[in-house]
Amino acid sequence: METIYPLLLNFSALFIQCMVLGTFVLFLFNKKVLRNRLLTFSFINTIANILPILLLPRTSYSETIFIAIYFASMILLLKFVLGLRLLYAILGTVVVFLLSAIVQYIVMAILNFSLQGFDLFAWAASSPLNSFIIRLLGTLLDLLAVLIIYYLKIKIQIPQDIYKKRKIAIILNTFIIAIIIIPDILFFETTLDKIPGELIVFNAVSVFILLILGTYSSIKFGELETAKKELEFQRLYNKTLDDLTDNLRGFKHEFNNVLSCIQGYLYVDDVNGLKTYLSQIQNEARVINNMEPLNSYVKNNPAIYGLLLSKVSYAQVRNINFNVRVFSKMDPRNVKLLDFCKLLGILLDNALEAAADSDKKYVELLVKEDNHSGSMIIEIINSFSGSPDIEKIFDKGFTTKGEHKGFGLWELNRIINQNSSNAKLTTSISGSLFIQKIAIF
Repeated sequence: METIYPLLLNFSALFIQCMVLGTFVLFLFNKKVLRNRLLTFSFINTIANILPILLLPRTSYSETIFIAIYFASMILLLKFVLGLRLLYAILGTVVVFLLSAIVQYIVMAILNFSLQGFDLFAWAASSPLNSFIIRLLGTLLDLLAVLIIYYLKIKIQIPQDIYKKRKIAIILNTFIIAIIIIPDILFFETTLDKIPGELIVFNAVSVFILLILGTYSSIKFGELETAKKELEFQRLYNKTLDDLTDNLRGFKHEFNNVLSCIQGYLYVDDVNGLKTYLSQIQNEARVINNMEPLNSYVKNNPAIYGLLLSKVSYAQVRNINFNVRVFSKMDPRNVKLLDFCKLLGILLDNALEAAADSDKKYVELLVKEDNHSGSMIIEIINSFSGSPDIEKIFDKGFTTKGEHKGFGLWELNRIINQNSSNAKLTTSISGSLFIQKIAIF
Protein backbone atom coordinates (compact mmCIF):
# COMPACT_ATOMS: atom_id res chain seq x y z
CA MET A 1 0.00 0.00 0.00
CA GLU A 2 2.89 2.34 0.78
CA THR A 3 4.27 1.95 -2.74
CA ILE A 4 0.88 2.13 -4.49
CA TYR A 5 -0.22 5.39 -2.82
CA PRO A 6 2.59 7.62 -4.22
CA LEU A 7 2.27 5.89 -7.59
CA LEU A 8 -1.47 6.66 -7.72
CA LEU A 9 -0.89 10.29 -6.75
CA ASN A 10 1.83 10.68 -9.36
CA PHE A 11 -0.36 8.98 -12.00
CA SER A 12 -3.32 11.23 -11.16
CA ALA A 13 -1.23 14.41 -11.35
CA LEU A 14 0.31 13.40 -14.69
CA PHE A 15 -3.06 12.32 -16.10
CA ILE A 16 -4.63 15.70 -15.28
CA GLN A 17 -1.64 17.51 -16.75
CA CYS A 18 -1.82 15.42 -19.97
CA MET A 19 -5.54 16.24 -20.28
CA VAL A 20 -4.78 19.96 -20.05
CA LEU A 21 -1.81 19.79 -22.45
CA GLY A 22 -3.78 17.71 -24.97
CA THR A 23 -6.55 20.31 -24.90
CA PHE A 24 -3.92 23.03 -25.34
CA VAL A 25 -2.58 21.40 -28.53
CA LEU A 26 -6.06 20.84 -29.99
CA PHE A 27 -7.02 24.48 -29.39
CA LEU A 28 -3.70 25.70 -30.80
CA PHE A 29 -4.23 23.83 -34.08
CA ASN A 30 -7.96 24.56 -34.21
CA LYS A 31 -9.06 20.94 -33.82
CA LYS A 32 -12.24 19.63 -32.24
CA VAL A 33 -11.85 18.26 -28.70
CA LEU A 34 -13.22 14.71 -28.63
CA ARG A 35 -13.54 13.49 -25.04
CA ASN A 36 -12.87 9.78 -25.63
CA ARG A 37 -9.78 10.45 -27.73
CA LEU A 38 -8.48 12.97 -25.22
CA LEU A 39 -8.95 10.49 -22.34
CA THR A 40 -7.15 7.76 -24.31
CA PHE A 41 -4.32 10.16 -25.19
CA SER A 42 -3.92 11.23 -21.55
CA PHE A 43 -3.98 7.67 -20.20
CA ILE A 44 -1.38 6.30 -22.63
CA ASN A 45 0.78 9.41 -22.34
CA THR A 46 0.77 9.14 -18.53
CA ILE A 47 1.89 5.51 -18.71
CA ALA A 48 4.58 6.44 -21.26
CA ASN A 49 5.91 9.05 -18.78
CA ILE A 50 5.83 6.81 -15.70
CA LEU A 51 7.07 3.43 -17.00
CA PRO A 52 10.57 4.56 -18.10
CA ILE A 53 11.16 6.13 -14.68
CA LEU A 54 10.10 2.91 -12.94
CA LEU A 55 11.81 0.42 -15.23
CA LEU A 56 15.00 2.06 -16.50
CA PRO A 57 18.07 2.22 -14.24
CA ARG A 58 19.35 5.65 -13.23
CA THR A 59 22.49 6.66 -15.13
CA SER A 60 24.10 9.90 -16.28
CA TYR A 61 22.06 9.62 -19.49
CA SER A 62 18.72 8.93 -17.85
CA GLU A 63 17.26 12.41 -18.33
CA THR A 64 18.24 12.44 -22.02
CA ILE A 65 16.61 9.02 -22.54
CA PHE A 66 13.44 10.15 -20.73
CA ILE A 67 13.18 13.24 -22.96
CA ALA A 68 13.71 11.13 -26.12
CA ILE A 69 10.96 8.73 -25.01
CA TYR A 70 8.72 11.71 -24.20
CA PHE A 71 9.21 13.23 -27.67
CA ALA A 72 8.62 9.92 -29.50
CA SER A 73 5.51 8.96 -27.50
CA MET A 74 4.03 12.47 -27.67
CA ILE A 75 4.42 12.73 -31.46
CA LEU A 76 2.90 9.26 -32.00
CA LEU A 77 -0.02 9.90 -29.65
CA LEU A 78 -0.81 13.32 -31.15
CA LYS A 79 -0.85 11.81 -34.62
CA PHE A 80 -2.57 8.45 -34.10
CA VAL A 81 -4.81 9.12 -31.09
CA LEU A 82 -5.74 12.80 -31.41
CA GLY A 83 -5.59 12.56 -35.22
CA LEU A 84 -3.23 15.47 -35.93
CA ARG A 85 -1.11 15.67 -39.06
CA LEU A 86 2.54 14.67 -38.55
CA LEU A 87 3.68 18.27 -38.98
CA TYR A 88 1.22 19.44 -36.32
CA ALA A 89 2.20 16.54 -34.03
CA ILE A 90 5.88 17.56 -34.16
CA LEU A 91 5.13 21.25 -33.67
CA GLY A 92 2.71 20.45 -30.85
CA THR A 93 5.25 18.26 -29.05
CA VAL A 94 7.93 20.97 -29.09
CA VAL A 95 5.48 23.69 -28.01
CA VAL A 96 4.19 21.53 -25.12
CA PHE A 97 7.76 20.69 -24.09
CA LEU A 98 8.72 24.37 -23.98
CA LEU A 99 5.49 25.25 -22.16
CA SER A 100 6.15 22.58 -19.51
CA ALA A 101 9.70 23.92 -19.00
CA ILE A 102 8.40 27.48 -18.60
CA VAL A 103 5.76 26.36 -16.11
CA GLN A 104 8.34 24.43 -14.11
CA TYR A 105 10.64 27.47 -13.95
CA ILE A 106 7.81 29.80 -12.94
CA VAL A 107 6.55 27.50 -10.18
CA MET A 108 10.05 27.05 -8.75
CA ALA A 109 10.81 30.79 -8.97
CA ILE A 110 7.55 31.74 -7.23
CA LEU A 111 8.11 29.24 -4.44
CA ASN A 112 11.77 30.22 -4.02
CA PHE A 113 10.91 33.91 -3.70
CA SER A 114 7.92 33.37 -1.41
CA LEU A 115 9.55 30.71 0.77
CA GLN A 116 13.09 32.02 1.20
CA GLY A 117 15.13 29.93 3.59
CA PHE A 118 12.78 27.03 3.12
CA ASP A 119 14.12 23.81 1.55
CA LEU A 120 11.47 23.36 -1.12
CA PHE A 121 12.99 20.23 -2.65
CA ALA A 122 13.27 18.45 0.68
CA TRP A 123 9.63 19.38 1.37
CA ALA A 124 8.45 18.08 -2.03
CA ALA A 125 10.42 14.83 -1.61
CA SER A 126 9.19 14.25 1.93
CA SER A 127 5.66 13.31 0.91
CA PRO A 128 3.87 12.11 -2.27
CA LEU A 129 1.10 14.58 -1.46
CA ASN A 130 3.57 17.49 -1.41
CA SER A 131 4.93 16.41 -4.80
CA PHE A 132 1.35 16.17 -6.06
CA ILE A 133 0.67 19.74 -4.91
CA ILE A 134 3.75 21.05 -6.73
CA ARG A 135 2.70 19.34 -9.97
CA LEU A 136 -0.86 20.58 -9.54
CA LEU A 137 0.39 24.17 -9.35
CA GLY A 138 2.15 23.63 -12.68
CA THR A 139 -1.02 22.18 -14.19
CA LEU A 140 -2.97 25.28 -13.14
CA LEU A 141 -0.49 27.40 -15.10
CA ASP A 142 -0.91 25.03 -18.07
CA LEU A 143 -4.66 25.56 -17.76
CA LEU A 144 -4.09 29.32 -17.82
CA ALA A 145 -2.24 28.87 -21.14
CA VAL A 146 -5.21 26.88 -22.49
CA LEU A 147 -7.61 29.68 -21.54
CA ILE A 148 -5.35 32.28 -23.18
CA ILE A 149 -5.22 30.24 -26.40
CA TYR A 150 -9.00 29.72 -26.35
CA TYR A 151 -10.16 33.25 -25.60
CA LEU A 152 -7.56 35.08 -27.70
CA LYS A 153 -8.25 32.61 -30.55
CA ILE A 154 -4.56 31.95 -31.18
CA LYS A 155 -4.39 29.37 -33.97
CA ILE A 156 -1.68 27.75 -36.07
CA GLN A 157 -3.07 26.68 -39.45
CA ILE A 158 -0.71 25.41 -42.15
CA PRO A 159 -2.25 24.21 -45.47
CA GLN A 160 -2.09 20.46 -46.05
CA ASP A 161 -0.74 20.70 -49.59
CA ILE A 162 2.42 22.75 -48.93
CA TYR A 163 5.56 21.59 -50.70
CA LYS A 164 7.59 18.79 -49.14
CA LYS A 165 10.70 21.01 -48.90
CA ARG A 166 8.74 23.53 -46.84
CA LYS A 167 7.51 20.77 -44.52
CA ILE A 168 11.04 19.51 -44.02
CA ALA A 169 12.22 23.07 -43.32
CA ILE A 170 9.52 23.54 -40.64
CA ILE A 171 10.38 20.20 -39.00
CA LEU A 172 14.13 20.96 -39.02
CA ASN A 173 13.57 24.42 -37.52
CA THR A 174 11.37 22.90 -34.83
CA PHE A 175 13.97 20.30 -33.90
CA ILE A 176 16.74 22.92 -33.88
CA ILE A 177 14.74 24.90 -31.29
CA ALA A 178 14.33 21.72 -29.24
CA ILE A 179 18.03 20.84 -29.48
CA ILE A 180 19.01 24.35 -28.37
CA ILE A 181 16.72 24.34 -25.33
CA ILE A 182 17.06 20.70 -24.14
CA PRO A 183 20.60 21.02 -22.67
CA ASP A 184 19.48 24.13 -20.81
CA ILE A 185 16.49 22.29 -19.34
CA LEU A 186 18.63 19.27 -18.37
CA PHE A 187 21.12 21.53 -16.63
CA PHE A 188 18.43 23.34 -14.67
CA GLU A 189 16.68 20.10 -13.68
CA THR A 190 19.88 18.71 -12.14
CA THR A 191 20.98 21.92 -10.38
CA LEU A 192 17.70 23.74 -9.74
CA ASP A 193 18.06 23.59 -5.97
CA LYS A 194 21.40 25.45 -6.16
CA ILE A 195 20.45 28.19 -8.63
CA PRO A 196 19.30 31.65 -7.45
CA GLY A 197 15.66 32.53 -8.06
CA GLU A 198 16.65 35.50 -10.25
CA LEU A 199 18.45 33.21 -12.69
CA ILE A 200 15.47 30.86 -12.79
CA VAL A 201 13.20 33.80 -13.69
CA PHE A 202 15.65 34.93 -16.39
CA ASN A 203 15.71 31.43 -17.88
CA ALA A 204 11.92 31.18 -17.78
CA VAL A 205 11.60 34.51 -19.60
CA SER A 206 14.16 33.40 -22.21
CA VAL A 207 12.33 30.14 -22.92
CA PHE A 208 9.02 32.02 -22.98
CA ILE A 209 10.35 34.46 -25.60
CA LEU A 210 11.63 31.50 -27.65
CA LEU A 211 8.21 29.86 -27.40
CA ILE A 212 6.41 33.05 -28.46
CA LEU A 213 8.77 33.62 -31.41
CA GLY A 214 8.44 30.00 -32.56
CA THR A 215 4.65 30.06 -32.30
CA TYR A 216 4.45 33.46 -34.00
CA SER A 217 6.65 32.33 -36.89
CA SER A 218 4.53 29.19 -37.34
CA ILE A 219 1.32 31.25 -37.39
CA LYS A 220 2.78 33.72 -39.90
CA PHE A 221 4.10 30.90 -42.06
CA GLY A 222 0.63 29.33 -42.13
CA GLU A 223 -0.94 32.67 -43.03
CA LEU A 224 1.64 33.21 -45.79
CA GLU A 225 1.02 29.78 -47.30
CA THR A 226 -2.75 30.31 -47.11
CA ALA A 227 -2.43 33.72 -48.78
CA LYS A 228 -0.28 32.17 -51.52
CA LYS A 229 -2.90 29.48 -52.20
CA GLU A 230 -5.66 32.07 -52.22
CA LEU A 231 -3.70 34.19 -54.72
CA GLU A 232 -3.20 31.20 -57.02
CA PHE A 233 -6.88 30.40 -56.78
CA GLN A 234 -7.88 34.02 -57.41
CA ARG A 235 -5.96 33.95 -60.67
CA LEU A 236 -7.73 30.75 -61.68
CA TYR A 237 -11.07 32.15 -60.58
CA ASN A 238 -10.57 35.38 -62.54
CA LYS A 239 -9.69 33.35 -65.65
CA THR A 240 -12.89 31.30 -65.37
CA LEU A 241 -14.93 34.48 -64.91
CA ASP A 242 -13.32 35.91 -68.06
CA ASP A 243 -14.14 32.72 -69.95
CA LEU A 244 -17.71 32.78 -68.64
CA THR A 245 -18.13 36.43 -69.64
CA ASP A 246 -16.77 35.72 -73.12
CA ASN A 247 -19.17 32.79 -73.52
CA LEU A 248 -22.11 34.94 -72.47
CA ARG A 249 -21.11 37.70 -74.87
CA GLY A 250 -20.72 35.21 -77.68
CA PHE A 251 -24.08 33.63 -76.92
CA LYS A 252 -25.75 37.06 -76.87
CA HIS A 253 -24.07 38.01 -80.15
CA GLU A 254 -25.26 34.80 -81.82
CA PHE A 255 -28.76 34.87 -80.34
CA ASN A 256 -30.44 36.32 -83.45
CA ASN A 257 -28.61 33.81 -85.63
CA VAL A 258 -29.83 30.98 -83.37
CA LEU A 259 -33.43 32.16 -83.72
CA SER A 260 -33.06 32.37 -87.49
CA CYS A 261 -31.73 28.80 -87.65
CA ILE A 262 -34.59 27.49 -85.50
CA GLN A 263 -37.05 29.32 -87.74
CA GLY A 264 -35.46 27.67 -90.78
CA TYR A 265 -35.87 24.17 -89.36
CA LEU A 266 -39.50 24.91 -88.49
CA TYR A 267 -40.15 26.36 -91.95
CA VAL A 268 -39.13 23.11 -93.69
CA ASP A 269 -40.61 20.99 -90.88
CA ASP A 270 -37.27 19.28 -90.16
CA VAL A 271 -37.91 18.11 -86.60
CA ASN A 272 -34.94 15.74 -86.43
CA GLY A 273 -32.57 18.42 -87.64
CA LEU A 274 -34.01 20.84 -85.08
CA LYS A 275 -33.45 18.30 -82.28
CA THR A 276 -29.81 17.89 -83.31
CA TYR A 277 -29.32 21.64 -83.51
CA LEU A 278 -30.93 22.24 -80.09
CA SER A 279 -28.76 19.51 -78.59
CA GLN A 280 -25.65 21.35 -79.84
CA ILE A 281 -26.92 24.62 -78.33
CA GLN A 282 -27.60 22.88 -75.03
CA ASN A 283 -24.02 21.53 -74.98
CA GLU A 284 -22.65 25.05 -75.33
CA ALA A 285 -25.03 26.45 -72.72
CA ARG A 286 -24.24 23.57 -70.34
CA VAL A 287 -20.67 24.79 -69.87
CA ILE A 288 -22.03 28.13 -68.66
CA ASN A 289 -24.60 26.39 -66.46
CA ASN A 290 -21.93 24.16 -64.93
CA MET A 291 -19.76 27.15 -64.03
CA GLU A 292 -22.45 28.76 -61.88
CA PRO A 293 -22.58 26.12 -59.09
CA LEU A 294 -18.78 25.82 -59.14
CA ASN A 295 -18.39 29.56 -58.63
CA SER A 296 -21.03 29.54 -55.89
CA TYR A 297 -20.00 26.53 -53.77
CA VAL A 298 -16.49 25.40 -54.74
CA LYS A 299 -14.68 28.71 -55.24
CA ASN A 300 -13.07 28.64 -51.77
CA ASN A 301 -11.20 25.41 -52.50
CA PRO A 302 -8.79 25.87 -55.43
CA ALA A 303 -7.74 22.19 -55.60
CA ILE A 304 -11.31 20.88 -56.01
CA TYR A 305 -12.25 23.85 -58.20
CA GLY A 306 -9.37 23.19 -60.59
CA LEU A 307 -10.14 19.45 -60.68
CA LEU A 308 -13.79 20.01 -61.62
CA LEU A 309 -12.88 22.65 -64.21
CA SER A 310 -10.60 20.14 -65.96
CA LYS A 311 -13.41 17.53 -66.03
CA VAL A 312 -15.91 20.06 -67.43
CA SER A 313 -13.42 20.92 -70.20
CA TYR A 314 -12.76 17.23 -70.92
CA ALA A 315 -16.50 16.52 -71.20
CA GLN A 316 -16.93 19.43 -73.61
CA VAL A 317 -14.12 18.16 -75.86
CA ARG A 318 -15.52 14.60 -75.86
CA ASN A 319 -19.07 15.91 -76.46
CA ILE A 320 -20.33 14.34 -73.21
CA ASN A 321 -23.52 15.66 -71.62
CA PHE A 322 -22.00 16.53 -68.21
CA ASN A 323 -24.36 18.16 -65.69
CA VAL A 324 -22.94 19.64 -62.48
CA ARG A 325 -25.45 20.13 -59.67
CA VAL A 326 -23.88 21.43 -56.46
CA PHE A 327 -26.17 22.43 -53.59
CA SER A 328 -23.69 22.65 -50.70
CA LYS A 329 -20.05 23.52 -50.06
CA MET A 330 -17.58 20.80 -51.04
CA ASP A 331 -15.70 20.46 -47.77
CA PRO A 332 -13.43 17.38 -47.36
CA ARG A 333 -13.99 17.62 -43.57
CA ASN A 334 -12.01 14.85 -41.83
CA VAL A 335 -10.75 13.36 -45.11
CA LYS A 336 -7.36 14.66 -46.28
CA LEU A 337 -7.68 17.03 -49.22
CA LEU A 338 -5.28 14.89 -51.27
CA ASP A 339 -7.37 11.75 -50.64
CA PHE A 340 -10.59 13.64 -51.37
CA CYS A 341 -9.27 14.88 -54.74
CA LYS A 342 -8.11 11.35 -55.59
CA LEU A 343 -11.58 9.96 -54.80
CA LEU A 344 -13.36 12.59 -56.85
CA GLY A 345 -10.88 12.38 -59.73
CA ILE A 346 -11.05 8.57 -60.02
CA LEU A 347 -14.85 8.54 -59.93
CA LEU A 348 -15.21 11.30 -62.52
CA ASP A 349 -12.53 9.81 -64.80
CA ASN A 350 -14.27 6.44 -64.80
CA ALA A 351 -17.70 8.00 -65.29
CA LEU A 352 -16.57 10.18 -68.22
CA GLU A 353 -14.70 7.31 -69.91
CA ALA A 354 -17.68 4.97 -69.56
CA ALA A 355 -20.10 7.65 -70.80
CA ALA A 356 -17.88 8.42 -73.81
CA ASP A 357 -18.20 4.79 -74.93
CA SER A 358 -21.99 4.72 -74.47
CA ASP A 359 -24.80 5.95 -76.73
CA LYS A 360 -26.28 8.49 -74.29
CA LYS A 361 -22.92 10.04 -73.29
CA TYR A 362 -24.39 11.27 -70.00
CA VAL A 363 -22.71 12.11 -66.69
CA GLU A 364 -24.17 13.89 -63.67
CA LEU A 365 -22.36 15.14 -60.57
CA LEU A 366 -24.64 15.84 -57.61
CA VAL A 367 -23.34 17.32 -54.34
CA LYS A 368 -25.67 17.95 -51.41
CA GLU A 369 -25.82 17.84 -47.62
CA ASP A 370 -27.84 15.18 -45.82
CA ASN A 371 -30.43 16.95 -43.69
CA HIS A 372 -30.44 14.26 -40.99
CA SER A 373 -26.78 13.33 -40.52
CA GLY A 374 -25.20 16.55 -41.80
CA SER A 375 -22.83 14.51 -43.99
CA MET A 376 -21.87 15.61 -47.49
CA ILE A 377 -23.24 13.36 -50.25
CA ILE A 378 -21.44 13.14 -53.60
CA GLU A 379 -23.33 11.19 -56.25
CA ILE A 380 -21.92 10.48 -59.71
CA ILE A 381 -24.26 9.00 -62.31
CA ASN A 382 -23.16 7.96 -65.80
CA SER A 383 -24.42 6.05 -68.80
CA PHE A 384 -22.47 2.96 -69.86
CA SER A 385 -22.31 0.16 -72.36
CA GLY A 386 -21.86 -3.51 -71.67
CA SER A 387 -22.49 -5.32 -68.37
CA PRO A 388 -20.13 -4.19 -65.58
CA ASP A 389 -19.70 -6.58 -62.65
CA ILE A 390 -19.99 -4.40 -59.52
CA GLU A 391 -18.64 -7.29 -57.41
CA LYS A 392 -15.31 -7.37 -59.28
CA ILE A 393 -14.69 -3.76 -60.37
CA PHE A 394 -12.78 -3.00 -57.15
CA ASP A 395 -10.39 -5.94 -57.55
CA LYS A 396 -6.78 -4.99 -58.22
CA GLY A 397 -6.06 -5.14 -61.95
CA PHE A 398 -9.67 -5.75 -63.01
CA THR A 399 -10.50 -3.70 -66.12
CA THR A 400 -12.57 -3.57 -69.27
CA LYS A 401 -10.36 -0.86 -70.83
CA GLY A 402 -7.33 -2.84 -72.00
CA GLU A 403 -3.76 -3.02 -70.72
CA HIS A 404 -2.14 -0.82 -68.05
CA LYS A 405 -5.46 0.01 -66.42
CA GLY A 406 -7.65 -1.48 -63.72
CA PHE A 407 -6.10 0.21 -60.69
CA GLY A 408 -8.35 3.29 -60.38
CA LEU A 409 -11.29 1.75 -58.52
CA TRP A 410 -8.94 -0.49 -56.54
CA GLU A 411 -7.07 2.64 -55.38
CA LEU A 412 -10.44 4.27 -54.67
CA ASN A 413 -11.47 1.34 -52.47
CA ARG A 414 -8.11 1.46 -50.65
CA ILE A 415 -8.56 5.17 -49.83
CA ILE A 416 -12.14 4.54 -48.65
CA ASN A 417 -10.91 1.76 -46.34
CA GLN A 418 -8.22 4.07 -44.90
CA ASN A 419 -10.94 6.65 -44.17
CA SER A 420 -13.63 4.17 -43.15
CA SER A 421 -14.70 6.28 -40.15
CA ASN A 422 -15.07 9.41 -42.29
CA ALA A 423 -16.23 8.16 -45.71
CA LYS A 424 -18.54 5.49 -47.14
CA LEU A 425 -18.95 4.36 -50.77
CA THR A 426 -21.98 2.63 -52.29
CA THR A 427 -22.20 1.39 -55.90
CA SER A 428 -25.33 0.41 -57.82
CA ILE A 429 -26.82 0.08 -61.31
CA SER A 430 -30.25 1.43 -62.25
CA GLY A 431 -31.25 0.48 -65.78
CA SER A 432 -28.67 1.98 -68.13
CA LEU A 433 -27.15 4.22 -65.42
CA PHE A 434 -24.16 3.44 -63.20
CA ILE A 435 -24.39 5.17 -59.79
CA GLN A 436 -21.63 5.72 -57.23
CA LYS A 437 -22.32 7.60 -54.02
CA ILE A 438 -19.83 8.77 -51.39
CA ALA A 439 -20.90 10.04 -47.96
CA ILE A 440 -18.28 12.23 -46.21
CA PHE A 441 -18.90 12.49 -42.44
